[in-house]
Amino acid sequence: MRFRRRSLNSWTDLSRSPSYEACSEGASARCSWLPHHSSPYWFTFRTDVHAHSGIEGLVFARLFLFVLVAWLFNVPAIANDVVDTHSICCVRRIEACFRIRILELIGINKIAHLCGAVPDLLGSMPFLQRLPNASFLQIVEDAQLRHFGAGETIIKEDEPGEGLYIIWKGEAETLRKVDNPCNLSNVPAVLRKGDHFGRVLTGSEEQLHSNDIIARSEVTCILIKHEKAHLLSPASTWRHEPGDLSIVERLLQLKFIREDVFRVDPTPEAPVFWSLYGGYMVGLALGAACKTVNPALDVHSLHAYFVLSGISSLPITFKVERIRDGHNVATRHVQAIQREKVCYVMYASFQRAGDGLEYQYPMPKAPPPDELPTYQELLGPLCTDPRLSKYKQEATISCLEMGQSLDLRYVNRRNIYSSEPEEPRQRLWVRTNGKLGDDPALHRSAAGYAFDWSLLETALKPHNKLLNQSPFFGYSIDHSIWFHRPFRTDEYLLFAMDSHRACDSRALCFGRVYTQSGELVASIAQEGRIQLLPPPKVTTPASKL
Repeated sequence: MRFRRRSLNSWTDLSRSPSYEACSEGASARCSWLPHHSSPYWFTFRTDVHAHSGIEGLVFARLFLFVLVAWLFNVPAIANDVVDTHSICCVRRIEACFRIRILELIGINKIAHLCGAVPDLLGSMPFLQRLPNASFLQIVEDAQLRHFGAGETIIKEDEPGEGLYIIWKGEAETLRKVDNPCNLSNVPAVLRKGDHFGRVLTGSEEQLHSNDIIARSEVTCILIKHEKAHLLSPASTWRHEPGDLSIVERLLQLKFIREDVFRVDPTPEAPVFWSLYGGYMVGLALGAACKTVNPALDVHSLHAYFVLSGISSLPITFKVERIRDGHNVATRHVQAIQREKVCYVMYASFQRAGDGLEYQYPMPKAPPPDELPTYQELLGPLCTDPRLSKYKQEATISCLEMGQSLDLRYVNRRNIYSSEPEEPRQRLWVRTNGKLGDDPALHRSAAGYAFDWSLLETALKPHNKLLNQSPFFGYSIDHSIWFHRPFRTDEYLLFAMDSHRACDSRALCFGRVYTQSGELVASIAQEGRIQLLPPPKVTTPASKL
């Protein structure tokens, strides 16, 4: 018996089906796998038997189907026991050649997407983790599988290929030219799971491969075709399409420097209060961490320390360290650096969403935000109030800067005119000014930006008399956020704050974040330093006498 494969121009072309012939002295049977017309995920088996004996062709077809079913159920030993060696030799050779093709035609591409194998592998690729969430999801949806048998050419030299290939299963090797040992190709000699090669090209751009890439074993690749090249070049950090961005989204833009390193250049829109606003650092660092994690994992907590004051006139470099990468959990360590000194550090933990026990602390009562004065209406008159010291007027003007990026509606802000102590609790409706993109990581980063504001102020309310007599200076020492549920930061959120303790010039404050529907979506804790400043010296003019 002899076996031969009919030539095909493309093994992976779904519009064609490979056809094999198994011939013996008494029969010639041809077997083809064809997609079923009614569904792309089912197939039919056809045999064309040309033999002196129809029985021999029928036996061959039955043997082939039997071994195929045995392989699908991973019981090849059964086939060995019931068929003779001469027949099984031929059938096994046919089955081995059809193995990858069969998986393709029964819908392995769909099955792999449904079970999460393809999204998980794509989500582990650093160059895809940096994309906006919408771009990544589109790539996952449009990605295709390509299957190659051992020894088959995946990419040929001097050809552009179909796009960017990512190895999912198997191994491939790069065949370098003997006459060009100094080949500058950055493709490794042996390619394994997670390695990628090729590139996606746009328009009339053309780049040919400098080497052949051959499958060492059966190889399955995830293919991002040239037509999807635009998805790898987003317009901004958080959006694929260009458009007008709100001030908060502009502030949270990150410039990619190299893998796990980002930079933020100085901008006049960054809020400054003696130094860079701490929430600005929280939001940027969290955004940098999110850009190094599988998009299927959401950040559920962060813990940060403010080491040095940020300088608004200098760029900030964010370096991310990948502490852990698991299927369900990931951990990142982020350092913010200015002038080669660490000014901020953060640990962030990410988790895949899952079901479990659920309980929440009830939402406190608060009037709707539309019934409360705007931040400008609340603080504007204070900027020129003669009853306030010049120091307090300047501080109020500085605070009004936050009204440019955030819509703040206070329920019970500290009364700066009163000398009576107040309960260390306050409530505040907050949202970003302008709409944000739909990326969930953007909204959590924006929450990090927003919910550093006014939290430490809660600890001042019991000390109205003292603070009305002396100027003071406050800043954050550390900051923690626990994210419970997804939310949108461009929709009103109730920030309920209280302070449990203040001593040794430090104060500990807590906050709970609720949606308008009453769902608790985040919890916050912060310790800050409140330092009383010496009263300004009053100079008496010298007598002219």
